[in-house]
Amino acid sequence: MTLPPADKTSHSHLPFHGQVVVFTGKLVSVGRREARELIERLGGEAAENITSQTTMLIVGAASADPSKIEGGQTVELRKAAEINVETPGRVGVLPEEDFCRLAGLPSVEVL
Repeated sequence: MTLPPADKTSHSHLPFHGQVVVFTGKLVSVGRREARELIERLGGEAAENITSQTTMLIVGAASADPSKIEGGQTVELRKAAEINVETPGRVGVLPEEDFCRLAGLPSVEVL
């Protein structure tokens, strides 16, 4: 019997395994740098900008930086929507509350 490579078996159970994650808006639960480090510890890759490789966009619970909002959406939300038009479901958009749940952090409501 052949086992899968060790790196796949050791990380596949992590909640962000194989995900390329971008954050938008202000996070309430953790700082941006800490959130990126957490994504990487939990098997994902944190990225600065939305690209065709992005698979997940986390939307901060606090209001976004007004300079980054166009037509009521952050630039990242607009780009994710554009990618999802071309490839439906490519970029999952999750609220910060779901990020907290997946990462094992206290909920935004508790904070």
